Formats: sequence, structure tokens, C-alpha cells
Amino acid sequence: MADAKREVAVAAVVLAMGLFFFVHLWFSTDERLGAASRTTMPLIVTGAIALLSAILLARNLGRLRAARREATRTATDPPVSPEAPPPEERAERRASTIRGGGLVAWTVLYLATLPWLGYLITTSVYIGGLSYLFGNRRPRTILLLMILTPVALLLFFERYMVILLPSGSLFS
Repeated sequence: MADAKREVAVAAVVLAMGLFFFVHLWFSTDERLGAASRTTMPLIVTGAIALLSAILLARNLGRLRAARREATRTATDPPVSPEAPPPEERAERRASTIRGGGLVAWTVLYLATLPWLGYLITTSVYIGGLSYLFGNRRPRTILLLMILTPVALLLFFERYMVILLPSGSLFS
């Protein structure tokens, strides 16, 4: 029940922020609706964030209600002591926590080095590290991912979306 309460709080905050930015972008644009503008993509992203947060909020409110019903229904039953999770489950939780922390640290390092090393080098190393972090131990696959993914994304963004990706201040 504590997890559901925490997730409700997070979903409510993210929903409020998403709605705030969506409304702010919606009313700050002077361009006509139906045409793509510089605010089109941020509007789509903030709308999606607000929608997904609303879904998360509704789901967790339902979980809270179900937990409260269960608690009131079993309040008359004798108390049952909670059992400790088996060692395998504890090890999996610990590994999952380490992977999550590694993901956050790796992403912060990626974002910090992106302006200096540029998109291609930084993203290649980032994808290789993520692949290894999440269990891929095949060097050939990791190397292919490190080469093909950043190049494909670079071509997509610079050729089709006309969005220039950072080249890195160390090399310019």
C-alpha cells in the first residue's frame, strides 16, 4: 500500500506539471492550429506526459482502493506475520536496484559528456554500456549496436527531421 501511495503522489505531481506546461505552450503560441510549428513537438510530448500520468494515477488509485477494501475485510482475521522474501528474490531485487542506479548514473554521465565529445562518440559508448548493464555479454552484438544505432539515429534526425545533433566542442 505504501508503494501505491508513493506512486499516486508521483503521478499527481507529474500530471500537474505536464498539464501546466501543456496549457502554457498551448496559449503561448500565436501560430494557427493545424500547421506544424516550433511548439508542435513540445505540445505532443507534454500532452503525452499528462495522459500517461493520468493513466498511472487512475491505476494506482484503484490499487489503493483495493488495498483498503482488503485491509477492512481482513481486519477481523487474526494477524499473520509477514515472511521474509526468499534469498533469490532478495538477490533479484538488489540486482534490479543496482541496475536502476547504474542506469541513472550512466545517463547523467552521458548527458554531462555529450557537449564535449559530441553525439556519435558519446552515444556509441552510452549504448554499449547500457547493453552491458542490462545483460548483453556478446561483444559482436554490442559492437554492432554501438555502431549502427547512433548512425541510424544521426541520419534520421539530421536528414529527415532536420535537427542537428551536437558535434562536440573538443573536436571543433
